[in-house]
Amino acid sequence: MDIKEAPEKILFKRLQELAQLTFEKKSDKVKSFYELFSLIVEQATAGDYINFTTLFSRLSYLGTKRALPRTLLSYCHQFRKAIEQKQVDESMHDAFIELAHHVCGKLCQLLWSEGSTIQYKLSATTASYFEPIS
Repeated sequence: MDIKEAPEKILFKRLQELAQLTFEKKSDKVKSFYELFSLIVEQATAGDYINFTTLFSRLSYLGTKRALPRTLLSYCHQFRKAIEQKQVDESMHDAFIELAHHVCGKLCQLLWSEGSTIQYKLSATTASYFEPIS
């Protein structure tokens, strides 16, 4: 019997792998985190059969549907927007990698209880770059 692993478990494993990987260019790691972030949001809304035209609309819907914390949603939107508008310069790669790891991890915890024993917390330096919008 072929037992398939649940998509959310695969996404969480990918998050753990990605966090440990070293990339030649940090911009490639930021892009990989963005792709994973998009997949997490898509998987979380896959069963709703709504045609979303943007990641913004899908993320906003998910936030409302699942009552995600405002701070987390703010971080998600800041990450999404910076990548989509190509606002990530080289000096910010480490902060964006940390932010991406944080939002992906928190989403996996809140949506599927994956990695519930892991503490995802931004460093003070990174948190100061990404003030949550109230």
